[in-house]
Amino acid sequence: GTASADIAKGVAMTANRDSTCPTTLAASILLERFAGLGSVVILGLVAHSLQPCLFPVPRTLTAVAALVGFILLACFPILLRLALRLFPQTTRLLRPREIARRLDGKLWGTSVALSFAIVATNVTFYWTAYLAAEGNALWIEMATYTCLDNLAALLPVSVAGIGIRDSLAVAIFARSGEGTREIAFAWIVLLVMVCHGLIGFLLQYRQPRPAHSPGSPSPQPPDPTRSGSGHERDTKALDTKP
Repeated sequence: GTASADIAKGVAMTANRDSTCPTTLAASILLERFAGLGSVVILGLVAHSLQPCLFPVPRTLTAVAALVGFILLACFPILLRLALRLFPQTTRLLRPREIARRLDGKLWGTSVALSFAIVATNVTFYWTAYLAAEGNALWIEMATYTCLDNLAALLPVSVAGIGIRDSLAVAIFARSGEGTREIAFAWIVLLVMVCHGLIGFLLQYRQPRPAHSPGSPSPQPPDPTRSGSGHERDTKALDTKP
């Protein structure tokens, strides 16, 4: 499911426009995935440090891991350049070096900040959906659930997290042992996500293809007299006839 989402994202980014650099497109998707996954893990570690649930892990350990992870994520462009300098003679790393050179620190910081904002928005969405199902969980507990849900969705054993999302909700929030409310919450989340994706697809599909501007060069038709085609051979044959 995650790989399919990345493929769909690449198609949407190149739809109705000309793609001049597929390497940049692939790198942007990978960097976005890396920043998003790092933000989810860090926020989940912070949430567990503030409100432990489900796992008997010390708060100090998760807090230190969150701090180290945030430093590594924020300094990723610098660390990438330093790692590539260890292999100066390798020609296979020309593309990664070009990407590392163009990876601006300010833009990367903006991407990381937006990733944290998106994760916080997802946590709020999950939390609101659980409250709509008459749940009573805290926002910080829902942050731990969101982290585990996103990590579980990466496993190639489910489709859109169906089954895993339900089990996590029951394990974290079902205090009475029944879990009917948690199952309803998981399916509400899935339904809203499907509707969200369909709306985005329709908006992208309805975008018109931009027409060529008057100043842009139009493609020239092939000249049959300059291409070693059958037209040229027939012309030569006619010239040699008496």
